[in-house]
Amino acid sequence: MRLRPGLTVRYVFAMPSMPEMGRVSFPMDGRPGGWYAGRIVFGMAGVTAITIQVLDHGSWQAAR
Repeated sequence: MRLRPGLTVRYVFAMPSMPEMGRVSFPMDGRPGGWYAGRIVFGMAGVTAITIQVLDHGSWQAAR
């Protein structure tokens, strides 16, 4: 994903069809030019929701 350089970015992994699994977040690594990358490993089949978030003044906001 490409955003402004120097941000704190994470992705949140959730399986809406299995709410008992909860949600988990992982940091994304900053790359030159404002690119951010993270590794996603799908452990099982099912509907998956991935949300990219940016830390803004101490609060996580969805990236758009």
